[in-house]
Amino acid sequence: MIDRTTGGIIAEHVLDETRDYHPKKRQEALPEGKASVNDAPTHL
Repeated sequence: MIDRTTGGIIAEHVLDETRDYHPKKRQEALPEGKASVNDAPTHL
C-alpha cells in the first residue's frame, strides 16, 4: 500500500503462488419469487 500524500510505502503484501484465491464454486441463482438476503429489510 502506498500513502496518497507522501507516496511512501505503508505496507508490502506478498501473494502465495501455491494458493488459489478464487472462489471454489459459483453461487447458484435463487428460484424465481424468492427474496435474497439483501432484499430483507433489517432497519425497520
